[in-house]
Amino acid sequence: MNSIIKQIDELLKENDYYIISGKLIELYYNIGEYIYKKNKNIYEIEDILRNNYGLLIGFTRRNLNNMLRFYKVYNNYDINKLKRIEWNLHLIIMKQENKDELINYCLKYNINKDNLNKIIKNGFDIKYTDREKQKNDTVTLEIISLNI
Repeated sequence: MNSIIKQIDELLKENDYYIISGKLIELYYNIGEYIYKKNKNIYEIEDILRNNYGLLIGFTRRNLNNMLRFYKVYNNYDINKLKRIEWNLHLIIMKQENKDELINYCLKYNINKDNLNKIIKNGFDIKYTDREKQKNDTVTLEIISLNI
């Protein structure tokens, strides 16, 4: 737990959004890993983090459960790749069947939350991956034409 506290302290000193975003992803992954591997009670972790930081970074049971799920879903992925995608997108991607394709798509096209939701709603598997396999960049043009 001390390494997580140290990680949070270092994060709070940072002021560059992109560095903070990547470090948050790594922190959330590490907290999920800690809870999973140490078989810790989320209520216990919540109390420790809230006592140290209050609600500053949102250490609620719900968020801690998301961090645990994040670790379980992505423990075989490269964390450096995951750090390039915002947390709110990971929350959406984790619920989908085609995680690998969505992660690669988000990395390639720098997708935001609204765009990702629209892409999923419009049937990502059929509409977007077929074109990706053909290496056809008309997907980008289609996104622009849909005003996503």
